Amino acid sequence: MTDDLHARIDRLERHELARSMAAAYAVTVDEGDPARIAALFAPDGTLTIPSGTLQGREEIAAFYAERVADADRRHFVTNVATHATDSATTISVSAYFLYTSREPDRSALGWGRYDDLIDASRTTPLLLAKTITPAVFTDLEEGWPS
Repeated sequence: MTDDLHARIDRLERHELARSMAAAYAVTVDEGDPARIAALFAPDGTLTIPSGTLQGREEIAAFYAERVADADRRHFVTNVATHATDSATTISVSAYFLYTSREPDRSALGWGRYDDLIDASRTTPLLLAKTITPAVFTDLEEGWPS
C-alpha cells in the first residue's frame, strides 16, 4: 500500500473511533454510573450545558450523580457526523439526540444536539469537550405545545 492509502485508512479509522463515542456516551449514561460516564472524558475534559461548563472528571461525575439517580433513561443518537480539525488525532462530532426517562414521579422526554471534540489518538477515544444543547425538555403531562 502507498503512504497516501495508509494515511487515508488511518484518518478513516480515527473518524470511526470518534463516531463510536456517540453511541458509547448514550449507552453509558443510560447505565447510570456517574464514574463510568466521567471516564469517557479526558482527565481535564469539559462538559458544557445551558447552565455552564464543568471541567474535569470529578465535576462531571458530580453533575451526573444528580442526574442519573432514580431514572430509567434511554438515549437515541442520530445524524452523527464527523468533521476534521486542525489536528489529525482530534475529531469533531455532531449529532442529534432524543431521550426518554422514567423517573419516580414523572415520565420525561427531550431532544437536542451534541457537539463533541474527541481525542482519537488511542484505541479508546476520549471526550475532550462535549456540549449539550437541549431543544425541548418536557414531561408527558405538559407535552411540547408550540
